[in-house]
Amino acid sequence: MNISSVSASSYSTITSSTTGTTTVAQVQKKIAVLQQKIQAEMASNDDDTTKQMKIQSYQSQMVVLQTQLTQLQNSSTSKTSS
Repeated sequence: MNISSVSASSYSTITSSTTGTTTVAQVQKKIAVLQQKIQAEMASNDDDTTKQMKIQSYQSQMVVLQTQLTQLQNSSTSKTSS
């Protein structure tokens, strides 16, 4: 796996997670899937460079999803308090 395929994969995941109406549960599920991917990658037989690239990609996606989750939770809180 090379850098461009990792980047394309990251973009695809992030784009699909930010379009349309997304719920807190959906974002939490995507975060859980990424955590599983990180664990699987750590246990994989990939060389260290590939492992690091994939893990960094997954972690970057998680940051985006965690930000989105926070925004959704804040939005949900503001709707219920109005």
